[in-house]
Amino acid sequence: MVWNSNNSARFSVNARFSNGGFYDGSRRGYTFGPSVRLNERFNASVNLQVNDVELSTGSVVTTLVSTRVNYNFTTRAFLNALVQYNTDSKQLSSNVRFNLIHRPLSDLFVVYNDRYDERTNRTDRAFIVKMTYLVAF
Repeated sequence: MVWNSNNSARFSVNARFSNGGFYDGSRRGYTFGPSVRLNERFNASVNLQVNDVELSTGSVVTTLVSTRVNYNFTTRAFLNALVQYNTDSKQLSSNVRFNLIHRPLSDLFVVYNDRYDERTNRTDRAFIVKMTYLVAF
């Protein structure tokens, strides 16, 4: 079952419930997420996803909390961020991406990724720059 309010409105909400077989057991999934669109440039959302899994070997409940933020500087420059926490893997991860369209079908991406694992106290980080350039013959 899925329920969505008007995503083009200033405030919106989505919800989902699923129930069914999962390997040799069952899974119930719940998702809830409010969103805000302050203006044509800025929107943000928070999403909570819970999975309740029952198998012949045991059961587990996992939770994933994620936040997305998008900001459009112009029609050719964008900033997107995703931060999420997973209770099953005990990991906090983030991804921040800047996209500049320097000409049609040609982009410059600047990306920062960060992942922290609570179990090992290990942090992985990456800074990536990618440029695409369309060459037409």
